[in-house]
Amino acid sequence: MFSVTTKPGVCLAGREPVIERLKRGYVEGRLDNAELELRVGLALTAQTRLELERLVNDLPRAGAHGGAGALSVRRRTLQSALLITIVAMIAAAVIAYLEAALIAAGMSLHLIQ
Repeated sequence: MFSVTTKPGVCLAGREPVIERLKRGYVEGRLDNAELELRVGLALTAQTRLELERLVNDLPRAGAHGGAGALSVRRRTLQSALLITIVAMIAAAVIAYLEAALIAAGMSLHLIQ
């Protein structure tokens, strides 16, 4: 009788590096939570080393170059989205201020009808 972690062909020690690569892929933004959970589950039930390798063959190995490039692209995208949000908020505040100033002066600004 074998447990999930002691199936023939793959021992727990063989699964640990794969699970660590999956976790690293999640932290780097390469896997979402659902994909991480799925792949870890498959790693725990894998019966061969080939099954384990298939779970991480699209992820860079530890110390491999190229991971930083994908991460920096994601970081730049997030920074751009944040900048656009800030500019939009400032523009809305300026419009609200100008409208309040015009109303106080007895005028009206109708930008949205």
